[in-house]
Amino acid sequence: MLPLDVRSDDSVQACVEAVSHRGGGLDVLINNAGFELAGALEELSSEEARAQFETNFFGVVRMVNAVLPLMRRQKHGHIINVARYPVCRRFRSWGSIPPASSLWKDTQKPYDTKSSRSTFTCP
Repeated sequence: MLPLDVRSDDSVQACVEAVSHRGGGLDVLINNAGFELAGALEELSSEEARAQFETNFFGVVRMVNAVLPLMRRQKHGHIINVARYPVCRRFRSWGSIPPASSLWKDTQKPYDTKSSRSTFTCP
């Protein structure tokens, strides 16, 4: 087990380096960290909203940025981004900020590596 905090650049880099060193590379990244805020928008603090984006969106960005150069050098790899149920159902009427991972899904394009691929999945 390795510690990983997707909100921290240093933690992400250290974890990816350790996995790569111990395993001789990295074949698959599964982005599954995240949490949802439900409720009326006016009930959420700025800190709560920032924390959600830091984990759900920027955590994915950090992880992809950390592993993609390695996968390109290896000439293979697969990145799987897992969304929460409301993202898949596209609930927009809850009044809260949409789960940040939905923003990632809306902007995600397959990574142009010719040897790595990406998948967006909803369990």
